Amino acid sequence: MVYVVYTYEKANEKDAEEFLKNDTVSRLTVVKKDGAAYGLSGNILMLEGNEDIVKKLKELKPDSLKEVNAEEAEKIHHAIKNENENAESGMGFIFGD
Repeated sequence: MVYVVYTYEKANEKDAEEFLKNDTVSRLTVVKKDGAAYGLSGNILMLEGNEDIVKKLKELKPDSLKEVNAEEAEKIHHAIKNENENAESGMGFIFGD
């Protein structure tokens, strides 16, 4: 699985929502976060899935979504994965998994 991370300003929320409604985009794993938690302004949109579909996103995305550089995207991807793993292990502790 490959991923791409975009940022967008809160004023462009409608653009992001329309983008996410696209049939191709909706097939991906989508994570929306407040960029402030990762040192960025606006919001973050991380899309993960099949390499061919992720490559096609460049054609589909609105101009208001800006792709994060590879180094920053890797940091954000890693942080989000860690958050998810920590949340899952916490739920396992609570429910005895």
